[in-house]
Amino acid sequence: PMAGFALAVMFMLMLLPRYAPGAIRKLAIVLGSLAIPFIVCLPIFILRAEANHESAYEERANLTKVAWNMYHSSPVVGVGFGTYDAVKRDYLPPGWTGWLYTVHTRYLLILAETGAVGFSALILVYLSVLRAAHKGIKQIAPEFRPLQISLVCGLIAMYWEQVWDIFNSRQQGYLYWIIASLSVILPRALSPDRVNAEAKTV
Repeated sequence: PMAGFALAVMFMLMLLPRYAPGAIRKLAIVLGSLAIPFIVCLPIFILRAEANHESAYEERANLTKVAWNMYHSSPVVGVGFGTYDAVKRDYLPPGWTGWLYTVHTRYLLILAETGAVGFSALILVYLSVLRAAHKGIKQIAPEFRPLQISLVCGLIAMYWEQVWDIFNSRQQGYLYWIIASLSVILPRALSPDRVNAEAKTV
């Protein structure tokens, strides 16, 4: 999550000077206000950073072997959407030992369950949403561009998070599609023409 947040902030710093330079100061104020809770929680972050993550990494790396076995058994259409947990024991590598669970990456999970067809469809949807959201920065009224940029950066952060997370809970799905929908709808609902027309009628 922290890496996703840092990635989102980095893209904000890239997009704001180009499309909404006046909002950089406001972003600095927001980041400055976040410094206080960050300092309070710093001991927790340090303890987590100093912890031994090798065993956790090895366990997750082993889980990817199961997913790759599934993919190689049916590379085009996969083993069936939503069937990973039901069939995972059939794809254990020889001499398997250790923890067995769903692979901890959304992309590899989709690749194993739906093959190249489903994975390509997922990436196409994600890229289409991101492209539409990015185009919306120019289409939305200037005063709302910081909002649109924040939605774009939120999408990028979630795409990154799915590299490390299963991302299959209802809450995560609802959050993604709310942000994706807003990023596509708002540039049309808050276009300069509509905003100016509304301002004249008030």
